[in-house]
Amino acid sequence: MDYLTPDMDYLTGSPPPVLSIPELLENIIVHLPPPTIVNARRASKLWNALITSSKAVRRAVVLRPVVTTNK
Repeated sequence: MDYLTPDMDYLTGSPPPVLSIPELLENIIVHLPPPTIVNARRASKLWNALITSSKAVRRAVVLRPVVTTNK
């Protein structure tokens, strides 16, 4: 496939197969900025279900307090 030529799936609106594998998609999503993750829920029903059900993704969206230990 030529890198300058779009994939046919892209032209028809179907996602590339790698984005249909929940584990890989989750690993990609957790590295996005939180506002982007929230907006990504609108991309598809699969993405919405993954983002709302994944603990790892929810942790990436919510700002967690820094845990410090007293020495």
